[in-house]
Amino acid sequence: MRVIFVLSFLLLNFCVFSVNVIVAGKITHPVKKNVELLLYNNCIEQKEVQHKCKLNEKNEFSIQIIIDSPSLAYFVHGKESTEMYLFPGDSIYLTLDTEQFDESVRYSGKGSVANNFLASHFVKFEPRLDSDTLFMYDDWNIICNYSIALRKQRLAHLEQYFSQFPDHKFKDIYRYRIENDFISRLILSFLQTYRIESKSEVLKKAAYIEKYLTSYPYLEADWRLLEYDLSNFLYDYFIFYKYRIAKLENNWNDSTDMSGVWLTRCMDIAKKELDTLSCAYFYADMLTTYIGANTLDNFKPYYHYFMSISDEMPQELVDFVKYRYRTVTKRERKARLPRKAKMINLSNEENETFSLTEILSEYKGKVVYVDFWASWCGSCIEQMAYAEKLKKLLKGKDVEFLYLAMHDQEESWKKAIAHYKILGHHYILSREQSDKLAKELNIKGYPSYMLFDKKGKLVTSEAKWPQDEALIDDLLELMK
Repeated sequence: MRVIFVLSFLLLNFCVFSVNVIVAGKITHPVKKNVELLLYNNCIEQKEVQHKCKLNEKNEFSIQIIIDSPSLAYFVHGKESTEMYLFPGDSIYLTLDTEQFDESVRYSGKGSVANNFLASHFVKFEPRLDSDTLFMYDDWNIICNYSIALRKQRLAHLEQYFSQFPDHKFKDIYRYRIENDFISRLILSFLQTYRIESKSEVLKKAAYIEKYLTSYPYLEADWRLLEYDLSNFLYDYFIFYKYRIAKLENNWNDSTDMSGVWLTRCMDIAKKELDTLSCAYFYADMLTTYIGANTLDNFKPYYHYFMSISDEMPQELVDFVKYRYRTVTKRERKARLPRKAKMINLSNEENETFSLTEILSEYKGKVVYVDFWASWCGSCIEQMAYAEKLKKLLKGKDVEFLYLAMHDQEESWKKAIAHYKILGHHYILSREQSDKLAKELNIKGYPSYMLFDKKGKLVTSEAKWPQDEALIDDLLELMK
């Protein structure tokens, strides 16, 4: 979503960026001297546009911005944040007390209806929406019943709240989010057991999911209103669900999955199922996330098709896809670890902190395979079983497996290591350090893999996935 900056100026100790949308308010018991408003400039790049503002002597603030479409935003103070939806023309006044934060968030003014709903909905349902809560159950039926009950309660809360405002446009927007979130949860729980069950059991679960997919128009939302949410939903729907069903039905071989073929198969399926605009958004997501030296040839026809159907998309998003494509096309094949990346700090399981340079230097004389992952990432977890097989084949060889957890929570990270019995050297990065490292290494999605030779030099920033049978040849070649 495009954010247009106009000259900022100081007025009565308030920060004013431009006009059109105003977010003002007061903080009780502030923990910092400023507040931030974060907006995503589009659903694919997911780049945060940051507006900072200092509190005045009364702990008040006022931020003014221009937006040309409804925008997802986060209001941040200290380490806490609250989600907002901003519509062109809104003038919102926010109050909160940091000693309670979420429970104390209140809005008034134009635009307050939608945001008061968001605040109350979060307080009411957030503990039950946490993925760790859902996946503490192993039984598919329990997960389904839990998800169905949660969906019903969330929709009831939505209906009850907006019965006071029957024509409010945000009601339909948020219903899509609830429905999409429900299906995504079923898909992720389906993914948990996909590889360990019989074909008949998997297809039985798929039929259950299809029942809900056919009862609600999940793929018919207005992209202009729900860009970010729908992008995430399409990713789950095609990559974690539709592709895996097609793979099972067509007996596609696992060994082709990481060669780029699986990506193009996902895009072929999407092309058949989606309307033109939705297909363009999904292609933009796939192209910007996965395009690289290893997938360039596979993606060329899809890039050209994307360009032919992108007329209705935001121009800056089209430009970003073009930029990513040109960058990969022209990029030098010589790999290099950026200097800033070397200095980024990571913590091990004992909370000891090391720079990336220190960690890599410890393994000189050995080949190092680096896995950038997260405990919440389904594809990351799926690859762990293949990595364990690889480790057994390479036991006693000069190779080390280094796992760097990105954008993760420490508790979830440690639980995942123990639960999936992930052998190797483990480190976690803070959110800030994850952002920095991802930017420096141009990591657009997880999992991502890198390969270092015995001298500690980066061989490739786009190493093959553990599932790719050719990876072992790459590792053995570097050990010579």
